[in-house]
Amino acid sequence: ITPETTEFLTLLPLEITLASEGIHLSHYGPSMSQRVFTPEDSETEFKAMLRREVRIAFLGHSHTPFVFSKEGDGRVLEEQLTKPVIL
Repeated sequence: ITPETTEFLTLLPLEITLASEGIHLSHYGPSMSQRVFTPEDSETEFKAMLRREVRIAFLGHSHTPFVFSKEGDGRVLEEQLTKPVIL
C-alpha cells in the first residue's frame, strides 16, 4: 500500500450512521465490540441497534454476504446471499 493510500484509509470514519434513515454502516457492528458471523453474535448488535435507533446495519468484516433478521417472537434468522440484493 502506498503512503497516500494509507493516509486516505486513516482519514475514513470507522462508522457512518444516517440517523434520519435509521441506517448504520461500519466494519464491525453498531456495538463496535465484536464481529458478527452467527445468529448468536448478532444478538449484541440487535441490542445496540435498538439503543441507537438503527433499523438496518451494513457490516463489512465477515467478507461473506448474509442477512440476519430478528422476528417479532425474538428468533434470529440467517440467510446466506448467493446473488446481489438491491434494497
